[in-house]
Amino acid sequence: MDLAFYAAAAGAAAQKKRLSIVSNNLANISTTGFKSEDAIFTDLIYNELDLPAREGTQLTASSGAWVDKTNTNFDPGIFATSESPYDYAIMGDGFFGLRNPVTEEITYTRDGTFRLSLQSDGRFFLTSQDGKAVMSTDNEPIVVTEENKDEMLPIAVFCFRNQNGMLHAGGNEYRPVGKNNEAVLMEGSSGMLRQYCTENSNVDIADEFVKMIESQRAYQYALKMVQTTDEIESTINGLRQ
Repeated sequence: MDLAFYAAAAGAAAQKKRLSIVSNNLANISTTGFKSEDAIFTDLIYNELDLPAREGTQLTASSGAWVDKTNTNFDPGIFATSESPYDYAIMGDGFFGLRNPVTEEITYTRDGTFRLSLQSDGRFFLTSQDGKAVMSTDNEPIVVTEENKDEMLPIAVFCFRNQNGMLHAGGNEYRPVGKNNEAVLMEGSSGMLRQYCTENSNVDIADEFVKMIESQRAYQYALKMVQTTDEIESTINGLRQ
């Protein structure tokens, strides 16, 4: 079979995946603290030729392109005012730390829409919307009392030497990988926070619609290429008879 068929099929699959990424960005345009993603393509022919001799590959043909990975755009979104004293936004780089009360796993987010959660001992903890404890500058859950409920709470802001490649942990949260290194507590975290404020999604709707149109056109052309290649192969087979 002509490699043009495989190149077109791979291109159609890649554009379909890119459309899914764009659709997810647009669906989260109103999600607080959401960070948009971009599809990163790679050429299959170069990918396969660069493999060491005799090393196995999942690629069926060294032609076309595919979505190799997605990059998260951590640029800040626009701030919006809030009426809740438990809503916070980070000025500049950094993440809130959230501790899962069941697994003790810590994940990181830019979504600062917090709430109070009543514990079994009668105390109130500051938590995320799904009940994960917000970490303090002492690396402990934050206890909210009658005395400090309206004050700036000691919420920690963490940073990473490298943000590239952080994994999505669900719920608008991220999990660091090896190359991100350990989370570092930012000095003067309270000075980086704005109370009664949230960070909007950084999705650029105009940019996402441009990407959608590009992918739709590329997908159509790839399918047309598949159809044309099939017609050529059918003609060739007919001449052989």
